[in-house]
Amino acid sequence: MEDKNKDTTFVFRLQNGANGTHDLQNTLKHWDESCMYGDKQIAAIESSNKESLSQPTSIPSPFARIALVKTAFAELAEYGEKALKAYHKIVSDSLDVAEIFFTFDKWRDKIEIVKWDRDKSLKKLETGHEQLYKTLKTFLDNDATAYNFDKMEAIYILKHKRSGEMIGATSPCTLFFSSANDLSELDIKLNNTHKAFDDKIVPLSDRSWEFQEYLYTWIFANNENRIADGKAASSIFCEFQKYLEQQKKISGKIQEINALQNDAKNLLNTNYKELRAPNVEILGKALYQNNETTKQYLTVDDLLENRIMRLQYETQKDSFFDGNLQKDSKHTYLLPIKEEFFIHYTIEDLKKFIKINHIGDAVELELITDNAHYTKTYKKFDGGIKDLIDFDCAIFPNVKFENDRQAHYRFGLVCDFKEREKYTAEYISINASIDDSKKRFSARNETHSKNLQLKNYSLDGSNFDYIRINYNGVRGLVIPNMELKNGDQEFTFAIDFGTTNTHIEYKIGDGKQISSFNIMERPIDEKQVHCLHGGEDELRKVFDEEYIPAYTDEEFKLPMRSTLSYGEKTNWQDVYPFEKASMYELYEKRPGFDYNKTRTDLKWSDNDDNQKQVRVYIESIMYLLRNKVIIGNGCLEKTKIRWFYPVSMERGRYNKLKDSWNAAYKKYFGGDEKNIIPITESVAPFEYYIKNGNTNNLVTIDIGGGTTDIVISTSGEVDFITSFRFAANVIFGDGYAENNRIENGIVKQFGNNIRKDLETKISPTDELFKIFDKIYANKSSADIASFLFSLKHNKKVKQEGENLAKNANLESKLINDETQKITFIFFYSAIIYHLAKLMKAKNLHMPDTIAFSGNGSRVIQFFTDDKDILKNYTKLIFEKIYGEKYSANNLEIILNKENPKEATCKGGFFVENPESFGDIHKKKIVLHSNGTNAVIQHNGNDISDTYRAINDDYLNHTVEEVKVFIDFIFDLLPSFSSEGYKLNTASVDIAKEVCRNKLYIYAKNGWELKKKEVENAERIEETLFFYPLIGMLNELSYSICNKNTDKN
Repeated sequence: MEDKNKDTTFVFRLQNGANGTHDLQNTLKHWDESCMYGDKQIAAIESSNKESLSQPTSIPSPFARIALVKTAFAELAEYGEKALKAYHKIVSDSLDVAEIFFTFDKWRDKIEIVKWDRDKSLKKLETGHEQLYKTLKTFLDNDATAYNFDKMEAIYILKHKRSGEMIGATSPCTLFFSSANDLSELDIKLNNTHKAFDDKIVPLSDRSWEFQEYLYTWIFANNENRIADGKAASSIFCEFQKYLEQQKKISGKIQEINALQNDAKNLLNTNYKELRAPNVEILGKALYQNNETTKQYLTVDDLLENRIMRLQYETQKDSFFDGNLQKDSKHTYLLPIKEEFFIHYTIEDLKKFIKINHIGDAVELELITDNAHYTKTYKKFDGGIKDLIDFDCAIFPNVKFENDRQAHYRFGLVCDFKEREKYTAEYISINASIDDSKKRFSARNETHSKNLQLKNYSLDGSNFDYIRINYNGVRGLVIPNMELKNGDQEFTFAIDFGTTNTHIEYKIGDGKQISSFNIMERPIDEKQVHCLHGGEDELRKVFDEEYIPAYTDEEFKLPMRSTLSYGEKTNWQDVYPFEKASMYELYEKRPGFDYNKTRTDLKWSDNDDNQKQVRVYIESIMYLLRNKVIIGNGCLEKTKIRWFYPVSMERGRYNKLKDSWNAAYKKYFGGDEKNIIPITESVAPFEYYIKNGNTNNLVTIDIGGGTTDIVISTSGEVDFITSFRFAANVIFGDGYAENNRIENGIVKQFGNNIRKDLETKISPTDELFKIFDKIYANKSSADIASFLFSLKHNKKVKQEGENLAKNANLESKLINDETQKITFIFFYSAIIYHLAKLMKAKNLHMPDTIAFSGNGSRVIQFFTDDKDILKNYTKLIFEKIYGEKYSANNLEIILNKENPKEATCKGGFFVENPESFGDIHKKKIVLHSNGTNAVIQHNGNDISDTYRAINDDYLNHTVEEVKVFIDFIFDLLPSFSSEGYKLNTASVDIAKEVCRNKLYIYAKNGWELKKKEVENAERIEETLFFYPLIGMLNELSYSICNKNTDKN
């Protein structure tokens, strides 16, 4: 068969002939001329697999990738969706590079920008790499106009720090180009739904509007035309611009995009910031980045930490937000929310968005925001969950303040001592940074590894939104449910800071109800310290001791001991309440931690740090009161404070005390200083009793731990005041002893017996005996006695039975004891004897009513709890001093056994116009103790009324006066038999033997102590009559103790 095609030559081409010849001949004969491929012919070449993502192989030149990316943009601009998928992928990856540049601040820890400078970097290759230098220079010169190399100053390359991969760079013709390498393993999440360089194709129109807006604005601001190879002028970014035009048509934002060109340069400089370090540019035109990460660019890693901290207890949902944890969860979690979240959202948003679920040792956390759904799973086996053991935290108080200036917070984090260095906490305010000067850190336990440590973080003068906790690099948040408080209620507090005990009463508004300070759960929850979980006793005890318990109860109640607790290495020059030191409301009730020390002698101590210790004690009280006001919808500035001082306090000590109260009020309430009023301890009980109608010839005697204050009134007004340091601690203290030994006979006589009683029901290893031992170790008889009294109300003792609580305490022992009654007779008699002598010296009538107040007045019951015996004996003293009988109206004695400090505090509310320290002292009178019966008055100018007059002769006369008193009492003792009152004969004999001994020594000891506080020219502020009696009573009780313990 003849071959019909023998004279025909076929040329095999890549184009599909069915779609046209594309201006090419498909047959050539012999030496016919063949045409070169142009753009039209190249575009007609069809891929064998249009859906393949495999990228075309580019010409192996150093800048081939730039050329290929340029082609890809051109293809998509011309053919849109019909273009090869590989070109779509190239453009998508290049846009990923563009987005990384646009959001570069977000990636600085993962990616760096490397600058390749055309002149400098190329020049370096000339020596040593001559062939490479020539090759690069050839391409840069030959393709100068086609790719804008002639205008190019540098290329800026994105380098992945960890892997070292070059992931993309700037391009002089398409702005950006991507790498040909497989970068899918790199963890670069551009937003919650797109990871850079993965297998997804994301065109510009599907990316965030913020990014689109930026690219259009940049092109509008920086585009320019150029003429190349004789062709018509076109954009220097021709392919890229055409692609933008093609995407604009499908974006749905044509009008918005067109509007950008009206003021593009200004928009570029206003809405974005230049990308610096280095200064990135394309053809000398600066690139920009967004001012901050916007919601569209958030990824789950932007919002959530990689690890979560798990707790073994339930979060207190009323106090802290629990992350909408699933019900009946066995665990709770610190919220693994990054700060980035709060750049875009609020706390309230978080409470709506978040949800935590867990199954076994896996936790799934969801954030369903307004435009995205983020999910992260944490697993125990791969370290995603960190269990916190021996951990809790608390905020004190849990309120939001209307004014930053009013805000004062304590945040405590309790942890195992050995783990302490791994934990930190920080207050965070979302909308404003908190100045470091407003923050403080402290820890009381610095060396006791067997105890837990409370890391305290204080914040003064600023609100906050949440607390960020860091455990060894694992971060989480606690968010207190803080209620904004801005009430208008007016609170008034009366504070009796006594030598031994402190009591506080308060009232709200003009109401008549006056109550003891409390922190109640109902009708409104007044809790001040809010624990995150509070589920572990040992952890909670730390908060109770260094802060306060959640509510007042049988342990935390007033009156409370005037005791300061402080930690190791306390710097008294820089101390704040509930940090290194604070009031210790649980003293005598719990054993306390070894790292905490206590100080009880606050009011009258002369140690070098006393003023600072008193200040922090007062500030602790004020801190609690302000919290009560805020929580109770009160107004801080309207709060009124009334505090009490003894008349016997010398002016210097008084002024220091006043300064401490005023400074604390200003700091924690910020109101007018006229709202804080000092009232003498003498006047307050007087005002309380006259309100009850006891006004005629009334004497009030306020016996505290350290001082006794007396008011004498003849007609309903304060006529005279006297005060002296002769009170309950004289009986229960150590006299003038300074040898660090327990020198009190009452404590020695009954302490061990009480312990034995307790051991019949309570194990010797119980915490109660730790308290016992700790207080005894301090070797202060007054503190020991106070503890022995407190056992009557001790929680543990009461749990073992009412009979044990009723009998195993010092009050019960002394009521039933006969041996020490003579000691209490002398104590009571000394006060009444001195009062009678003073009133007679002033030519006053004998009193119709004597009202006792103050905790020290409780000791009267140890003399007798029979009011008739007490009244008749008191009358007898007055009648013998005055040399006359009482009238038919008789004498009334008023005692408040349940809460004798109540009269002082409640009386403070009735003082309408408190008199100043100076005015009070005008009413003060002091009876000389030198046998003259002369009265020292404020307006006197006699030198004999000043401390200069006190010498050995004066002291000797004082001793003689005391001897007269002692004989006076012995003469009265037989009168008790007619009342059926039985005295212990042996104790009376001991008294007769020891009471006159060493009186001068005791008088001298008392005077030497007083001299340290006063100047010679000062007027005598208290009688010296009691100085010998202080030592005498101590010697008497000790001798009686020895007599009775010897018998045993």
